[in-house]
Amino acid sequence: MSAEEIDEETELADVPVQHVSFLAAGEQYAVSLLEVREIVQYTPVTRVPGVAPFLHGVTNLRGKVVPVIDLAVRLGLPPSKLGARSCVVMLDVTLDGEPAVVGLLVDSMSRILELERDDIEPPPTFGTVAGAGLLRGMAKEDSRFVLLLEVSRLISAEVLELPLLAEEPKKAKKPRKPKKAAAEAEPSHAPPSPAEEPPAS
Repeated sequence: MSAEEIDEETELADVPVQHVSFLAAGEQYAVSLLEVREIVQYTPVTRVPGVAPFLHGVTNLRGKVVPVIDLAVRLGLPPSKLGARSCVVMLDVTLDGEPAVVGLLVDSMSRILELERDDIEPPPTFGTVAGAGLLRGMAKEDSRFVLLLEVSRLISAEVLELPLLAEEPKKAKKPRKPKKAAAEAEPSHAPPSPAEEPPAS
């Protein structure tokens, strides 16, 4: 479900929308509960060569292959440090018009937040690691802000198909030396010219 559809449902129902919050690289983020299928404990994934650095790997979710994105790397931060509280937030998304499931690797779960439309402010245009295009907005909780992720932009078919960014540059081929002309390549077999005799006195 897109952010626009969630906003429309919120406006029509005029009730708070529940959000799932979690930690990544020391910051608190959240997505709508309507976008979350389930939350699972982190288990080792299968690495896939030749993909973007933020694609942590793929995991098996009841027989279905699910890509797992490292949220911290996706936001331009160092890779997540795996620990006992690491988990994967399984999200229902749409890829190329088809429903799909994609996992977000996060450091730990936080809590369920109930946010009304008036609680959400526009995303900042500066001062955040994530660009404004990856955020739906931000909500204040106690003395800190919770950044609301725009899932449709964070995860898309185009994003998942990005090639590996850090490819080694191809070595330039050394130019071939031009072949010598036939006259230079083969020695001459003509007899040497006789040395000139000094003139008679």
